[in-house]
Amino acid sequence: MNMYNVLMMNETIFFTPPAPYQKAIILLISSAIAISNTLIIYVVIRTRPLWTSAGVFMLGQALTDSSVGFMYLGFYESIHRGSLNGTICQTMAYLLSATVLCRLLFLTAMSIDKLFTIKYPFQYPPKATTKRVILATVILCLLAYAVCIPIAVSEYEYRTGAFLCEVKWRSTSLYPYILQSIIYIFITTMTGAHVNIFVIARRHQKNINKIGIKKQKDTKESKGNKPWVRNSFKSELKAIKMIILLVGVLYVCWLMYIGGIVIYQSTTGNIHYPLLHFAAIWLGLFYMCIIILLYSSTNKLFRLGFMKYVLCRQSTNDPDLVMSMTM
Repeated sequence: MNMYNVLMMNETIFFTPPAPYQKAIILLISSAIAISNTLIIYVVIRTRPLWTSAGVFMLGQALTDSSVGFMYLGFYESIHRGSLNGTICQTMAYLLSATVLCRLLFLTAMSIDKLFTIKYPFQYPPKATTKRVILATVILCLLAYAVCIPIAVSEYEYRTGAFLCEVKWRSTSLYPYILQSIIYIFITTMTGAHVNIFVIARRHQKNINKIGIKKQKDTKESKGNKPWVRNSFKSELKAIKMIILLVGVLYVCWLMYIGGIVIYQSTTGNIHYPLLHFAAIWLGLFYMCIIILLYSSTNKLFRLGFMKYVLCRQSTNDPDLVMSMTM
């Protein structure tokens, strides 16, 4: 069998096994997804201060992402041999698509939640209780898995060069176009929410600066560093960091897939780019295994919980947070 040739016989797909470096990438990413998301689940459950709406979203995403990692580890032997039977291909396509859509829904919900929190600081937070967030998370997850049912039935195919099965973007049915529309709607909503968050944060920060400058003039404290100026830069950097990490990294990791496979191949029908398939899909899956790093760099409670329950190191930088974690 020539490189990247695919043969289907008795509902089993036979293909040239991955090259050694591709096997290493598949195994490393699959293991990292399973291990890192299991650690996220463990830290969120053990860290009581994370039992909030943010922690619920973390837990929901980690549960769905970890299933993908364990799935590929379970199917690794079949990938290594160069054959996938119909059931494995079907399961792989459905679970992968549902998990990616579920994460997109979660990120969109988190973005809207953050927007409403900063836009309506007195009205929204009392209504967004943890129980309601849990209910919303379950509904979003069920919705994602329900939308992807047609993939499990017939709308899936083996992606040449990527060594996995996924959505059949080139199809005579309307389903791929409906799924694309759903994805684009949520991406647009998420982007718009983060832009609004940034604009509102900048406006609030300018008001804080004006108050600080007025206070400086009234008290004539012109010496030394201005604490409100330092806080202004800190808050602005945190807002930018949040947008870049939570949204930017997602776009970077999945841009090649959306542009090179979803849009280009579904419109032109040109599928003769196996190396592009491998790079695009496994770069997107790589995003699932670095989420733990993003949480550690943006969420102080998660970082302290990770240090305490995983690294067995107790931080004393913030006594109040440490005390809340031991209650």
